Amino acid sequence: MIRIAIELGVQRLTWECSPQNVASRRLAEHLGFRYEGTARADYVVRNERLDTDRLSLVGDELAAAGCRR
Repeated sequence: MIRIAIELGVQRLTWECSPQNVASRRLAEHLGFRYEGTARADYVVRNERLDTDRLSLVGDELAAAGCRR
């Protein structure tokens, strides 16, 4: 997916996951995504407001991540 984004000229990729989803965040970080912050009360599920962790790859980070296997 990262290689396709680079080929398409994308300058920013965002990864969003639940703060409780440690495996998802670890995978994002392993791929080179950097933590930006937590959006508090970002969305609603069954009348409960939940947070979202946001990570991103921008600019030169994209190219570096695209080279990883």
